[in-house]
Amino acid sequence: MSERRTPIRVEDLTWLNMDRPNNLMSVSGLMWFREAPTASNVDAIVQERIVERFPVFSRRPVEVDGSWFWEDDPTFSLDKHLHHVTLDPPGDLGALQRHISAGHAEPLPKDQALWRFELINGVHGLDEAGPVSVLFARFHHAMADGIRLVQLLLSLLDSQADAAPVSRVGHVADGRQSLADAVRTEAWRSVGQLGDLATGAVRAGLTTVSSARLPTLRVPTVSGLARSLSPPRVVDAIAGVSSPDNRLVNDWASASKLLVSPPAPRTVWSGAPGVEKTLLWIGGIELTQVKARATTGSATVNDVLVSAVAGGLRRYLEDCGDTRTRDLPWMIPVALKSLEDNLPRELGNHFTLVNLTLPVGIADPVDRLEEVKRRMTRLKNSDEALMVFGLGQVVARAPTAVSVALTNLVANHNTGVMSNVPGPVAPMSLAGCEVLTVVGWNPTSGNQPISICLFSYNGEVTMGLCTDNLRIPDPHLVAHHLAAELASEDLVHVT
Repeated sequence: MSERRTPIRVEDLTWLNMDRPNNLMSVSGLMWFREAPTASNVDAIVQERIVERFPVFSRRPVEVDGSWFWEDDPTFSLDKHLHHVTLDPPGDLGALQRHISAGHAEPLPKDQALWRFELINGVHGLDEAGPVSVLFARFHHAMADGIRLVQLLLSLLDSQADAAPVSRVGHVADGRQSLADAVRTEAWRSVGQLGDLATGAVRAGLTTVSSARLPTLRVPTVSGLARSLSPPRVVDAIAGVSSPDNRLVNDWASASKLLVSPPAPRTVWSGAPGVEKTLLWIGGIELTQVKARATTGSATVNDVLVSAVAGGLRRYLEDCGDTRTRDLPWMIPVALKSLEDNLPRELGNHFTLVNLTLPVGIADPVDRLEEVKRRMTRLKNSDEALMVFGLGQVVARAPTAVSVALTNLVANHNTGVMSNVPGPVAPMSLAGCEVLTVVGWNPTSGNQPISICLFSYNGEVTMGLCTDNLRIPDPHLVAHHLAAELASEDLVHVT
């Protein structure tokens, strides 16, 4: 294989093919600085620490004889991907939000490397001391998973202190195993077996579908696939490779039932999303207060934040007249590999998903936190992450139309995506300019109208919200209710 062209891993190809006009597979991030880093310094750092280290940043996806590859872009230049932008007057917070929201909803051109940076100077309203400079970054999910992309961004930064260790937002205050650690332990314990199992299951499932003469592989839509594929037949076919004494195989076969589980409950935001999105954030969530609340409730930091999100969404639903919804299922990405000192040159996606149902029907914050703890404990002590990982291997190896449709089908069982992203515990700087805040946004798929990303940095957590304008026409009201819930639980710093 030529050095200038390498195969795209099946796990990454799934995300490349998942783009839809109304839900792009874009991971976005934002950081801002009180002092403006010079354009030449930023260019040099990005070139040295990202472009020269990771080949995918100068490669484009190409299809050759039915197979997909990362191929060196013969026209690559840094100025095609790193742009220096000035906002239209008045250049304030509202203008910034409109600009990045429009950018998040714009497809990344697939005839070049799938990333874009924008350095935006002179933005008013983000800091009381005056205008700030902003770095807005977008990546296609096919390049890497969220954790690795965060590490990638952090590799641009230098420590302001002698040491700036990285901590997880989901760190357990009392020393118990975190959800991420529990999932990684279980998922990687049998990852080799899962790869073999996935391949066999695909063959078994597709052979059964073919022998039944079901015209499913030619149906690209979710609804059409659901009607013609007959999910119970696929479940039975996959389960056919199981055996009574093989817990791994049986657990994985059970995961296929995700395809026929009920869809997300209908509520005020149900329906097909539109193209336009809104990116918002809530800052000033003090990590010390979150940890104190966790200690009081014998919970984890993650439990407290998730419970607060459930409370904020409850407030929003009630404001919209929905008092019937009791539970909202969400997809939670979990990294399968720990944070690494040196990222591999290939990057790529190494994560799985678990399903967490938020108890939005519980008004009392103490009772709600207890219920979140119970549900999180069940996840940590179950094989769900391992099962979903196995199902993901099957989806990744299926024909494109099938994998996209099945992924959308699973996505439609969930309200959205919520992630907890680690960040440095001490101040960092870019080209000598201190980073004040960092926030990120997850992509959504299927008919999901919202995603939430919790990012910790230098003692604070920032909550990033990505909402669909058609399904949630009042995104600032969602942010208002989430902030109100955080304030009611004394988690937001008030100056």
